[in-house]
Amino acid sequence: MDTAKLLKSTRFARILKLDDDTVVKSIQKDYSIAPHDPYQELSILQKLNRQEPNNDNIIRLISSEITDEDINLVFPFYKMSLQDFLQQSCQKTSNNPYYSIGEDTIVKYRYRFDTNKYCYDFFNQLVVGLDFIHSQKIIHRDMKPQNVMLDFIDEDKIILKIIDFGIAYDFKDNQKEDKDNLITDVSTSIYKAPELLFGVKNYSYSVDIWSLFIMLTQWLQKDRLSFTNIEYIPAIVDNGASNDEVHLDAGSDIKLIFSIFEKFGVPSKEQWSQVIEFGSSDAFIGMFSGYDTSTYFYNKTKEEQKSLLLEWLPGLLTIENPQHTEKLIECCLGMVHYQSTLRISTEQLLKILN
Repeated sequence: MDTAKLLKSTRFARILKLDDDTVVKSIQKDYSIAPHDPYQELSILQKLNRQEPNNDNIIRLISSEITDEDINLVFPFYKMSLQDFLQQSCQKTSNNPYYSIGEDTIVKYRYRFDTNKYCYDFFNQLVVGLDFIHSQKIIHRDMKPQNVMLDFIDEDKIILKIIDFGIAYDFKDNQKEDKDNLITDVSTSIYKAPELLFGVKNYSYSVDIWSLFIMLTQWLQKDRLSFTNIEYIPAIVDNGASNDEVHLDAGSDIKLIFSIFEKFGVPSKEQWSQVIEFGSSDAFIGMFSGYDTSTYFYNKTKEEQKSLLLEWLPGLLTIENPQHTEKLIECCLGMVHYQSTLRISTEQLLKILN
């Protein structure tokens, strides 16, 4: 890899660009902290890529090499991630863009993501990709815009590619985590599902569904206010990262918990028996006992739920095809259950979309 150009370096891997339009993810074998497991990542990629036909929405593993020190994974090179694509859609407003709160200066951005052109297609592609992953008994566990690459086929066609299976879990082939005692320190930032935030260790594929919902809500926003964090893309919930000057992984889980409950309300213990039986029930009861459970999203009528979604996700009203809008609303209505066993599956989402 003498001609390789370093694109990115993390605690666990280096991403290098080669001259032949491929990239190498080079992972140090001896420097992996659970749930990161390079051997498991290689195994999952091989499993996903040997299926026929290959799924277009999953990154293709071209080759792999195990050396004394590293595991090297070779993939096609794509210039842009979904995160990059969304960031390009944010523009400073030309009219009075700066606001002040105390000593802090806030920048207002106008969000110009073409919801009508991309939203339904992008969402459908990611559901197709996730459905394939889940059908192979695998949880991705880190769905976010940075882990989706864009393959520009032509001006009107973009194929999304789900990447980075570094912390994925394979129910059929995993020696380090028991399915009833999974690591909850997975997923990133605002994309963490409620059951992860409350320590439910026997979670399943539904954590990916929640992450996908949060991604969808980012496409359906309008304006955003931010301090200096240019990586921050607005969503239906917030963990405080919008006010951070450094990077997207900033923010706190506590802020995220309160943001989720402020938006979707507080369920009764019976409505979230999963966290009472398998998670941090003391934390949940201590934080939210005495709250009015009538505000819980699923204690409202379906018409009230739809009305709230249209309020929270204004981009839904910009989609010209009314059937697409209705289908996306129906998908959202099934994706935000705290009780993950009630959360809609990829198979059910596909039935709605197609």
